[in-house]
Amino acid sequence: MRSTDDLATAIADARSDAQTLRRMGNESQAAALEKLLASIAWAAEPFTNWISEGDAMLRSGDSERTLRRRFRILMECGLARYGIRGRREYLTCAIPQRADVPSAYDAGRQSV
Repeated sequence: MRSTDDLATAIADARSDAQTLRRMGNESQAAALEKLLASIAWAAEPFTNWISEGDAMLRSGDSERTLRRRFRILMECGLARYGIRGRREYLTCAIPQRADVPSAYDAGRQSV
């Protein structure tokens, strides 16, 4: 099992523990654990969320050829895999996000 799978499994196991606490009548402990898990899951999302090759192209602005050229190296590092029906998938953290320059410019102008 890869470390990304371990992280997702640990989060899921802790959520199960929170449900068990709730069933046993420990509502406040369950709520505190769920709140902590929500923040951890949000922060860990780039390391646990797999996206399709098409979504990776949209996110990065890279061509299919460019992504496929990097695929083998990313797969060896645990950052890419073959998903359902042999389709290529990438962890979100492995794909750079293209800058949205017009939106950033508009946001900067509005804050002045």
